[in-house]
Amino acid sequence: MGNIKLTKGLTILEIIISFVLISISVVGIYHAFAWIGSANVISRCEIQAAEFGRELMEELLMKEHSLLTAGLPSDLPNSDLKNKFFGSRSYELENIPEGKKITVIVAWKEAGRNRAEKIYGLSNPDTY
Repeated sequence: MGNIKLTKGLTILEIIISFVLISISVVGIYHAFAWIGSANVISRCEIQAAEFGRELMEELLMKEHSLLTAGLPSDLPNSDLKNKFFGSRSYELENIPEGKKITVIVAWKEAGRNRAEKIYGLSNPDTY
């Protein structure tokens, strides 16, 4: 048999390779958490926009059918969302045989992009 030399410990090359692999793993995990955090912020803005629009839709559906006219609504004085949500809302009306189709449009700017959410409803003249 030949001379086999047994070494104890790790070589510098093994240590460098281990360090590189651990570094790549840590950077990947960090980016995953950063992406998840930004996705949560986007979801929160969309939820607030939907709630802001639903609030206006409820106000419009409570009005008498004949008094509905298109335009820009004034903010509700008791709205909790108007201080938390930085955006605008408007609505459009379309006369259809069943009544008036209401489209509430909520717009906001998020991460440098313009975003919008539409909510649809129907005001029926037979309900009032």
